Amino acid sequence: MNSTNEHRYLPQVILAGAPKCGTTSVFDHLKDHPEICSSSVKETYYLIDKGYPVFRPDRNVHLQGWQGYEHFFSHCQNAADGLKLEATPDYLYQETPLHSIPEWPTRPKVFFVLRRPEERVYSLYRFAQNNLAILDKDISFSDFLALMGTKDSPFADRYILSNAIQQSCYVDFLLKWREAVGEDNIRVFLFEDFRRDQRGFMKQVADYLGIDPLFYRDYEFEVKNASTNVKLQGMHRLKGRISPYIANTALRRPLSWLYRKVNVTQAAASKVQSERTEVEKLAPRFFEANQRLEAEFGVDLAPWRTRK
Repeated sequence: MNSTNEHRYLPQVILAGAPKCGTTSVFDHLKDHPEICSSSVKETYYLIDKGYPVFRPDRNVHLQGWQGYEHFFSHCQNAADGLKLEATPDYLYQETPLHSIPEWPTRPKVFFVLRRPEERVYSLYRFAQNNLAILDKDISFSDFLALMGTKDSPFADRYILSNAIQQSCYVDFLLKWREAVGEDNIRVFLFEDFRRDQRGFMKQVADYLGIDPLFYRDYEFEVKNASTNVKLQGMHRLKGRISPYIANTALRRPLSWLYRKVNVTQAAASKVQSERTEVEKLAPRFFEANQRLEAEFGVDLAPWRTRK
C-alpha cells in the first residue's frame, strides 16, 4: 500500500492500555481538545489479534487492511481537523499492532495509562461482578485469586479474568511495544497521577502529543466509566439481552431510568478490611515486574508504593 489515500485515516495518536486504568476518561478529555479528532467510537478494536476475546470479525486490519480505518475516521478529512486519536486499552497485550504499525509511513504517538497492578486486578474483579454481572456475588476476592488459573474455575473461559495477574505485569508487554514503535514514540503515565491531579496529568499528556496544554487550564473534568454495584445479576443479564431490541425505540430512556433506579447503585469507594488485606497480600507478586518497569521506562512508581 503506497498511495497517500490509503494512509490518510491512520491514527496519529493511540492510547493503547491498560484496561481498568481510567482510559475512558482520558480519551474523553482528549477528544474535547480542538487539536484532536477522535475515532467515532473510543475502542475500535481494529488491531486486535484473531482469537482474542474482543476481536471483531466484521471489522479488523486482517480483513480490511489500513484502509478500513476510514470507518472510524471518515469525519477527520483534513490536517486542520486535528490529530486522529483512538483508544483501545487491550492493544497493550496484542501482537497485531506490533507487526502492523512499523509498516505505517509515519509512527503514531503511543501512550499507556497504568494502574497499581493489585488495584487493577481488584477493579477487574469488581467490574466482572457488577458492571458485567458475569462473576457470582458469592465469590470473594480471595476466592477469585485462588480460582484463577484452575481448570474448575467458573471463569476459566473468561481469558481476561483468568489472566488478570499476568496482564498486570505490564513491563513485558511494554518492552515489545518499545521495540516496535521506538523509544521516542512511547510514553507511560500512571492512573494514580490522573486521579490525584487530572488537570496536571492532561497537561503532561498534551505536552507529549504536541498539542496546546493550556486548553486544560479552565477545562471542566468529569469522571467517566465509573464502577457500579448491581443488586440482582440476573436482572442485569436480562437487561443485556433486551437492550439491542429497544436501542432505537421510545422505550429505551424510561426503561433505562427504571433499571438504574431499581438495580444499580454507585460502587463504594472503600473496601472492607478483608478485601483491603487481600489486595495488599497480592502486591509482592508484582514487585519484580514493577522494578523492571521503573528501570526500563523511567517511570516514578512512588504512588504505587504509597499505601492507602
